Amino acid sequence: MRRTLAASLGLVIVLTGTGCDHDANAHMAANDDDGDGTVMVGRSPGTHLRAKLDGKPVTFKSAVALSRGGRAVELTLATYKLDCDSAARGMTPFDRDKLLVTVVVSPVLRSTGAEEWTVTKTIYQGDNNARPRGAVVAKAIDPRRTVELKLPPLSLDSATKPTKTVELEGRVFATGCGERRRPGSSAKPRRQKRLTFSVAGMPLPIEGAVVERSSRGETIRLSTQPLDCEGLGVDADAVWELRRDENYAMLRGNIFTRQMSQSFSVRNKEPVVKVRSTKAGVVLIDLEGKYRQLGYDVVVSGTVKALSCTQ
Repeated sequence: MRRTLAASLGLVIVLTGTGCDHDANAHMAANDDDGDGTVMVGRSPGTHLRAKLDGKPVTFKSAVALSRGGRAVELTLATYKLDCDSAARGMTPFDRDKLLVTVVVSPVLRSTGAEEWTVTKTIYQGDNNARPRGAVVAKAIDPRRTVELKLPPLSLDSATKPTKTVELEGRVFATGCGERRRPGSSAKPRRQKRLTFSVAGMPLPIEGAVVERSSRGETIRLSTQPLDCEGLGVDADAVWELRRDENYAMLRGNIFTRQMSQSFSVRNKEPVVKVRSTKAGVVLIDLEGKYRQLGYDVVVSGTVKALSCTQ
């Protein structure tokens, strides 16, 4: 005899639903076949997301996942029907009874060259927390298809008053929304085919390059995401900046747990820069060097065609 809803038993719940593709609707069948009183919505029995709001069970009716262009995946959970377009716009519900939580997971690169999928950011009712929150089991991570993740225990506090706390843990299936760039992202890919760039032995394809000149000096910026003079590559897996007049380099992006700045020295030398030409707003630059950035080996070698930007 099938049990009633977990909420009626005071147990933890649920759930993953969808609202963006047709095949996802086929998975919207709740069951309690394992007999533990937990209601599940997903592909198979025994897989579920446990969730609480201020210590009480809460039911998420939608789960969608999207990419901003890099390898990181934004997982958004809602207690109401949420479509891909609304998730991509980051729309927050006005109704206080509606709950929306976003969890960003990304492969984090270690200095050894190993990767580990990790919760790198959470967004919940005004709280935008960009710090590692634990390892993720990524069963299926292509945002063009159904995404399957197992989340670590998460406890998220709202920035609004009175403070509300959401707890999440377990497996979730989410409808894949594909790649959804942020509104206003108009930079076009400019693959740097004549450049080799790697961090901790991992080759990183560079899709954007700019040379920015300001009163502070000159900065060469490389990104795995397209770049133009208006952007900083906020959704890139990796962004490398060489601050030539300040004698240091910066490394940041989705695959790192923090922004890393490294000053150069006699033993840890700055890459050699040679400007070959400037024509029609494009600067041709030769870069050559290998150095250590807070434990990471960084190698840059070859020629860059960078947009010339003046602040």
